Amino acid sequence: MKKNIFLSFLFCCFVFLCNAQKDKDYILTLQKDTLFGKIIEREGREPITFTHGNSKVNYHPSTIQSFGIYRNDRYQKYKSIKSDGGRTFFVEVLLQGKINLYKFTEENVLKEGRVLRYVYMMDIPDNELIIFSSSTYQRILGAFFKEYPSLVTQLSNYSYHEVPRLIEQYNRSKLF
Repeated sequence: MKKNIFLSFLFCCFVFLCNAQKDKDYILTLQKDTLFGKIIEREGREPITFTHGNSKVNYHPSTIQSFGIYRNDRYQKYKSIKSDGGRTFFVEVLLQGKINLYKFTEENVLKEGRVLRYVYMMDIPDNELIIFSSSTYQRILGAFFKEYPSLVTQLSNYSYHEVPRLIEQYNRSKLF
């Protein structure tokens, strides 16, 4: 009897110790294998460098499905998206729901130096990816929300960086 209790206790402890991958960065390969390690990235742009044990590998968007970076007690998730033109790139996953919202950071090199700019992308089921920037978001979202006057009204009170909050409200709404 004591042996069975001891083995049961040992098994329970083993189960808790097996959660060794918690709070680690990860990549999801094209074969749907998840590898845990450490990711060195440049603001979601390509390539990312993944270290696992003693190996260090660079991954481009066409070579993995997604990856997650664990910082400040939360995961920042990225996925690979392919454009209509055939180019694959990483986007940060901000929201998932009726509308998936992504953020893409692009780098422009000017005489004055390097400039980073980001755009949002809405992925709507059975529709194409809608891309908008700080200069076009009110027009594009206004047209998209035209049947929902309360959201159109709120849009004028939201700045560009607050767009995820507005899309989150749209995803939570009972308007559908």
